[in-house]
Amino acid sequence: MARRALSGGLAAFIALGTLVITSTRLEAASIPPPPPRTGVAVLFVEDRASFDELMAVPEFQALARAGGAGLMATNQSYRDDPHEVYLALGAGAAPESADMQLLGRTLQTNLVYVCVSETSTQSPPTATSDELLLGVPRLKLCGGTPVRPAAFIVVIDDGLASLDTPSTANGLTGPNSAERERTAVLAAAGRRLAQSLPPSRALVMVMTPSPSRPMNAAGDEVTPIVMAEGFGSDLLSASHSMHALTSDTTRQVGLVANVDVAPTILDFFGIPVPSAMDGSVIRTTDDPAPFALYRLEREQRRVRLPIQLAVVLFLAAAAIVATVALIVLARQGSLPEPFLGGLRFLVLCCAALPISLMAGGLLPRRTYLAVVPFVVGLTVLLALAARGAARGDPLRALSLLGMVGLAFIVVDAAFGAHAFRAPLFGGIMFDGVRYYGLGNAFIPTLVASSVFVAWPLERTTAVAVLFGAGLVAGFPHLLADVGASITMFAAAGLWWTLARRPRPNAREWRTWVRAAVAVGVAVVVGLGIVLLVNRYGPGSPTHATRFVERTHGRLGAAIRDVWHRLGIGVGQIRRYPVGLLPLIGLPVALWLAVRGPGPIGVGLRTVDDRWGDLIVVLVLAAVIGYVANDTGVAASAPAFLYVFAALALPAFTAASRTVRTPV
Repeated sequence: MARRALSGGLAAFIALGTLVITSTRLEAASIPPPPPRTGVAVLFVEDRASFDELMAVPEFQALARAGGAGLMATNQSYRDDPHEVYLALGAGAAPESADMQLLGRTLQTNLVYVCVSETSTQSPPTATSDELLLGVPRLKLCGGTPVRPAAFIVVIDDGLASLDTPSTANGLTGPNSAERERTAVLAAAGRRLAQSLPPSRALVMVMTPSPSRPMNAAGDEVTPIVMAEGFGSDLLSASHSMHALTSDTTRQVGLVANVDVAPTILDFFGIPVPSAMDGSVIRTTDDPAPFALYRLEREQRRVRLPIQLAVVLFLAAAAIVATVALIVLARQGSLPEPFLGGLRFLVLCCAALPISLMAGGLLPRRTYLAVVPFVVGLTVLLALAARGAARGDPLRALSLLGMVGLAFIVVDAAFGAHAFRAPLFGGIMFDGVRYYGLGNAFIPTLVASSVFVAWPLERTTAVAVLFGAGLVAGFPHLLADVGASITMFAAAGLWWTLARRPRPNAREWRTWVRAAVAVGVAVVVGLGIVLLVNRYGPGSPTHATRFVERTHGRLGAAIRDVWHRLGIGVGQIRRYPVGLLPLIGLPVALWLAVRGPGPIGVGLRTVDDRWGDLIVVLVLAAVIGYVANDTGVAASAPAFLYVFAALALPAFTAASRTVRTPV
């Protein structure tokens, strides 16, 4: 009887609790949203204008004095598609994850009046732009409509866009009629902006969604944005110097992202930013307007491709020379000592080159006169220093280079990771892909440097170094790259298994089962720490934060995200088939390390019995890095450089005719 009474009471309590929770949710759903902050937000869209062109207009200069000016980066994957550009602006997120028209729907749900103003004298604004930005009907124009306490007005002026055609864009660099016409259109836009300012509290943004043809031809792919907040009647009367804009999306003074526009408008009205938006609120800084950053962006665009081609050609030539030398060495059994010494120094230069490319990201100028001597000189200097300090030990030479590389990465991360924002190799912040932290192209450098440092250490200490590097890679205010942290944790698990003594048999299946278990444990534990810090740690959200928020711990959502990232990696190979070559070379290098044929086997047996395990760890970590990162080719292909160096340097050292030959 008591048990029945207890069961009945428990059932009644559960039913009552369910009723209370349900009624509370229904009541919360029926409560209308609080009224927005009063004010008028004006978004003035002046497409196809460069930063220099926009900042030459007096009205836009005055607006930058009242607030700030900045460069606006758009993800390179959709930057050339106007439809997706406007879709991202209206959703505050990249097109592949965008909730269409989220900005307009959120504003209208929160009782903000939304309308579009026709101001173009060349052609009417396109309905597509309005609909993607706001989701409002084409007939909902601002003309004749009284201004509400809270209103959002979009002004789309496409006068420059109508001039941006092949027939008129070819001669825009000289003082001709086409350039004068562009200047006249921008001057008229400045006057219209002055006439559009409301007398009340206002947020005014002038932006260019897409670059013009002349900008694309010159490699200038970031667009301008100017923003100020205050009373409309005072915004054009400021007399101090122009300031810069920034956001937590980029963490770079003078640079914002196109997906930051929507959250900024919502924040002006006091409306919470939906989690579906990737962007952050744009804010004004006390720093000067980013003219120097704009110059750096254009210089970077001019030298970036030639420098990267030169790097690839140098590494390819070095690989060919070293491969031919290994083949000749296998057939003849020896090579002239001066030639062997030159080959060893060439391998050290290849291993030192990524450090020079990383450090080049700190150069204040990106001209050939600044970049080429810096990269060549630092590479040779590092190789000479490693050779001299190693005193004939090739593994010590690579370990010293690993110490330099790892120290540079950690120190730079501690001071904001500025070297990786616009490096000489790999993705840059102006591409709108990664604005801070470690770029995927340098993940192999982090892995190889850490492994080169760890291999002489005791097993537990070495694993701690690799695991610690994974934490540095994943923490939000350091390198902020979860894919890199997964790769490092996997390397730690592999080293824990392969560095055991007695040495495990690489041909036995139990070895690889133990390795898989160790990798799984290391990745789960390490990734759990990284995601918790990203989710609940202080500071602005990161890529990992948004991943955790959107998946909400659901396995299906996480699998879809991983599948999408793999699709990006496959698409990279389709667009750039040459990237498949180093990926094919990785399993070949793995076979060479395990089987040890010819001079490679002699070198591996001569220098250290653990060196083959190091190569196995590098190759398998590169494979895991391909799966763990969205740009898989960039995250794994450069690893072949370090794997080849680790194979070739011991072989050339063992082939030396002297016992102690300087590396």
